[in-house]
Amino acid sequence: MWKNHNNMELIVVDNNSSDGTVSVLKDEFPELRLIANDYNAGFGKACNQGIKIAGGHYLLMLNPDTFVPEDLTSKIISFMDKHERCGAMGAYMMDAKGKFLPESKRGMPTPFRSFC
Repeated sequence: MWKNHNNMELIVVDNNSSDGTVSVLKDEFPELRLIANDYNAGFGKACNQGIKIAGGHYLLMLNPDTFVPEDLTSKIISFMDKHERCGAMGAYMMDAKGKFLPESKRGMPTPFRSFC
């Protein structure tokens, strides 16, 4: 996903993992920007930490268990470039067997959905 794009930056926020992830990332991907928290800040705060140091035009936030097809970033960038009025994009999520996960389809945001 990442190596196919010269103009991408990869930011990883590690929430105090204990499996050696930080060492592996430092050794295998020295060019990535790594924030290694000394506590589990939670997904939302970790995303905000990454956003704060990001310099790109687009942001792609991923959960740690996300499988990313090889051409995903190219497709996302192409879509966003063609639809300049689009401010955000969501995902069609599937489980490991390819079954659609309905929680990924929440519909258009409304005040009711936002606050209730």
